[in-house]
Amino acid sequence: MPRLLVENLKPGMYLSQDVTNYRGEILLYAGIELNEFYIQKLKGLGIMYVQVQSLEGFRQGAKVENHQSSRKSNPLGVSEETRHQAAVIVQDILENIEEGGKLEDQHVLETKKMVDEIIQEIVENRIIIENLEDYSPVNNVVDELITNERIFNNVESIRNYDEYTFIHCVNVCVMSTIMGLALRYNKVNLTELGVGALLHDIGKVRITKEVLNKPGKLTDEERKEIEKHTEYTYQILRERNDISYLSALIAYEHHERFDGLGYPLGLTGESIHEYAKIVAVADVYDALVTDRCYRPRMYSYQAAEIINASSGTHFAPCVVKAFMDNIVIYPVGSPVELNNGARGVVLKTNKQIPARPVVLIFYDQDGNHLNAPRKIDLTQNLTLFITKVFTNQLT
Repeated sequence: MPRLLVENLKPGMYLSQDVTNYRGEILLYAGIELNEFYIQKLKGLGIMYVQVQSLEGFRQGAKVENHQSSRKSNPLGVSEETRHQAAVIVQDILENIEEGGKLEDQHVLETKKMVDEIIQEIVENRIIIENLEDYSPVNNVVDELITNERIFNNVESIRNYDEYTFIHCVNVCVMSTIMGLALRYNKVNLTELGVGALLHDIGKVRITKEVLNKPGKLTDEERKEIEKHTEYTYQILRERNDISYLSALIAYEHHERFDGLGYPLGLTGESIHEYAKIVAVADVYDALVTDRCYRPRMYSYQAAEIINASSGTHFAPCVVKAFMDNIVIYPVGSPVELNNGARGVVLKTNKQIPARPVVLIFYDQDGNHLNAPRKIDLTQNLTLFITKVFTNQLT
């Protein structure tokens, strides 16, 4: 049974296999008949391929994937397999250092290869590059990076599925690389950024787990101990001649703040390297949308609002702009509820005002199903706004 690109799906086709997200949660069950709503939702969730029972009625010449085994793709343009492999590499590094070891030659080699693969996948899946066939790991420059679509197509679904540092490091690496692309970094810059981002927190293994995972308020001494992870990571990375100084500097400076209230040096503005400014945004965002031992995770739109509101104080404005310009807070197909009680799905995103998309309303404010769904452009209805995002389909 063929694997079909989601962009080539047609209403009336039937799924032959469950569609799942990267956490293994079922989005659509095998046997369901696809309609336009389901197809648009699959696109909005960044699903690239599905298994269908029949191609009857499908237009001739469409692309069909017939491989028996293929990597799943997540909304950021990095396959689940690649993300898993990256997590395993960081986990191995953390365990080795925790047991008294150090960053080995093989660790560095694997890290660089993995970062290159992450860059390659993001470029191929989310970016149009002139003369793409000329792009390779040994090129020094990535030219003419033009966004093909909103890069964070469904940033809500990339949140960590657990609290381990190695998963956080992978997420931060992916988001940082995307921001680097948005800022038109060349290949050398992207690699330095990606390596530093992937390894930015490995010094945490030198912090006692009791302090690192403490659910309550930290004492001043405990906070100071946690803050030392920036110095520990920097020291570990600087022991290696094959890791760029700028990659190591990311670890040292990613908790500095634009207004000078960060640590460890209290640097301000342009004194902070731009790589560290990028990782700072990705680091905070991923922490906010992840369940922590001391608080539940936030919705992506809430976290994005915090990032945006912190521009010029906590974060560098140019980096926040790169982040906000490439994020879809409410992906197309997201089931949502408005402040008046009406429910529907996001029909169209808004680049200028991400928090105010166009919503297709299926249920009115009293919960009655509408025979004829109606569109509401939240940029034209300022008294209405989204108050809830549902994790399941509207019922």
